[in-house]
Formats: sequence, C-alpha cells, structure tokens
Amino acid sequence: MIEIIKPFSDRDIIYRKIKHAEEKGLLAVGIDIDHPFGEDGSPDIVDGYEMTAIREEELEEICDSTDLPVIAKGVLSIHDAEKCLEAGVSGMMLSHHNNRIEYAIPPLMILPKIIEIADGVPVFAEDEIQTGMDAFKALALGAAGVCIGRPLMTAVRNDPENGVCAYLQKANGELGKAMAYTGCTDLSKMDPTVIHQI
Repeated sequence: MIEIIKPFSDRDIIYRKIKHAEEKGLLAVGIDIDHPFGEDGSPDIVDGYEMTAIREEELEEICDSTDLPVIAKGVLSIHDAEKCLEAGVSGMMLSHHNNRIEYAIPPLMILPKIIEIADGVPVFAEDEIQTGMDAFKALALGAAGVCIGRPLMTAVRNDPENGVCAYLQKANGELGKAMAYTGCTDLSKMDPTVIHQI
C-alpha cells in the first residue's frame, strides 16, 4: 500500500504522515507536488487545511527525509519530470487530479515523452483510468502501472463487501480481452504499436 499525501501548507503535516507511513510499513509514499486552486483562484482548502504547491527544494528534502520510496504525483510536463528527477524521486505519477485542472494536458498524451527522460524511474498514469481498456492504453504507451481512485470509491460505496473485488475482476477481464485482440501474450509484449495514434 502507498499513501498519497496532499501538499499541506503546514509542511509538518506532510512529515507526520510520512512518519506514520514508515511506522505502518507501507511500500512507499506519494506526494502531490501541486493542487488545484479554489474556484476564485485562492489556495484550495481540503478538510480545513490549506494546500500549497511543493517547490523543488522541498521535494528534495522530503525524499531525503525517509527511506521509503517517494513518488511525485501531479507531473504533467517535461519540466515537472526533470525537476522531480533532480529532487531524487523514486517514481512519478502523471495526474491532473481527476480533471480538476481542466486545462491540463491529458496524462496519456505526455506519458511517452516523460518516459523518454525518466531514465528507468517508473512512471505511473492516473486520471480517467476507469476500465481495463483505459489501463491497456496506458500500459501499452509505457506506463509502469496505473492508479484507479474514484471508481474504486464508488464500488465500495455501492457494495462495501464485494464492490472492489468485482470491479477489479471486471477491469482485469477487459484488460485481458484487449491484450488478446492485439496479440499481447503478456505485459512485456505490449508497446505503442498496438495503439492507433493520429
């Protein structure tokens, strides 16, 4: 399990959450490097806490503060990726925060270019990954993995006992079907040639 930490303006909250993740034996921590503004352009407030984007030097301090791998979430440009790599992240998650940054480039459009400069650092895709076909496209374009959030929350809400399992089984079936149709016998056989790009 990985905990994604929001960019709290009170940076002490971030470090407390990292400590908690260490104590719970999580695999890694993620940190949102940015956050959408409020409707009037002011800093967004989440659960009563103000959010502020993470500067490069702060990201480096976060990476240095823990033995856990740190994944930067919210990467959407070559510039973002370069700064995150310089800061020492162990992974990057392409995300426009569930389309809350409505003018942002769709993550899958920038994914191949960021993979080119990532130098082996895993790059994950998030946002609008709702089906196995969505996952197929991201994986074929080179994503190390995909992250699914809101559909799982909906599945839990609709069926607390079996919703997540049913959802993941359905998505996995859709992924398998897309792989079969394109002759991808396993994930290592997937590449961008199976995606029609204009």
